[in-house]
Amino acid sequence: MATTATDGAPQLSNYQPVCDIDQFTLFQIWKSSKTGILKQVSVNIAASVQTVPLTLDVFKFSSIQDLVSSAYKYTLLATALFNSTSLSYVFNTASLYPNATVSQGDYLGLSIAGSDFAPYCYLEYSVAGGNQILLQQGSGQNSLRGLTESASPVYARIGKGLKFFAVVEGSQDGIIGKNPGKHVKA
Repeated sequence: MATTATDGAPQLSNYQPVCDIDQFTLFQIWKSSKTGILKQVSVNIAASVQTVPLTLDVFKFSSIQDLVSSAYKYTLLATALFNSTSLSYVFNTASLYPNATVSQGDYLGLSIAGSDFAPYCYLEYSVAGGNQILLQQGSGQNSLRGLTESASPVYARIGKGLKFFAVVEGSQDGIIGKNPGKHVKA
């Protein structure tokens, strides 16, 4: 279990519970601030009586345009299914362990999907810019939108971000959290 993170949401923020994963697939994206091995990506999730598993994916992509295109161009680094019995009623972390090489400046993402009659919940906060963007896609909405069918079904949730963290261990140092200016406590 990590105690510091390379990238992620701020340690201290006004986090609000949101329970709409049954309506949206969420994509929290960011640029890696460090070169090394992506060891862990975690997000705070709460469950109740869901019957459909929650799917978490960690991925790398080359541009936001590629990600929001109808082809969803990205490289999957890790995937995991979580059911309500493997999660709790409080916002503990659900973690993936990609063990994948990343470079400083790489676009990385975490997607969360799980349509059920009782939605899974996560923690959201207000973002004032930066290199973290929260995207959403309506459940079952895959075709391009608009009169000219040129608008992506994946679009930004303006000014919002997920409570998450990512741990990148540098290949040269082998420790977590070497640059304290870029780290948050988990």
